[in-house]
Amino acid sequence: MQAAFSPRTVGLDFGTTNSVAAISQSGDDSCLIELASPSGMTDVFRSALCFWEDETRSNGVAFEAGPWAIAEYLAWPQGCRFVQSFKSVAANSSFERATIFEQRYSFPALGKAFLKRLAAHAGGALDDIHRVVVGRPVAYAGSNPDTALARERYDQMFEGFGGEIHYVY
Repeated sequence: MQAAFSPRTVGLDFGTTNSVAAISQSGDDSCLIELASPSGMTDVFRSALCFWEDETRSNGVAFEAGPWAIAEYLAWPQGCRFVQSFKSVAANSSFERATIFEQRYSFPALGKAFLKRLAAHAGGALDDIHRVVVGRPVAYAGSNPDTALARERYDQMFEGFGGEIHYVY
């Protein structure tokens, strides 16, 4: 007998400083997802990335996110590129790409890197997602934010992360 399909919904608050994720399955109560960190389990994941050169990687660059990014940077600050609060450029039309160790990263590419590591540290809790509900800013950062551009970048960032993507203020 095959098990009944049980849709899983993830709520994600992708914050400028911190991010949190909660999961609900088939209408059950939601709960925060526990994430691994260098100092143990946590339900808050710092919205940061750290990149370093790594000859074993196909593009020569390795990266980590959250508290692991902070730990990597603190262990070797002269050999890393630390990126935090990258959400603040989502609606900035003058931001096209960040060049990190001769690799170019658009906002969606930075976001996908962040989500990839977030999912890896969630211990499988972010696998097989049916729906993702993403909190988005009511007002984006910057003096003249382009909300349509921000939405396009968010759509690209979350593409492939889960099934249906929904945004809420």
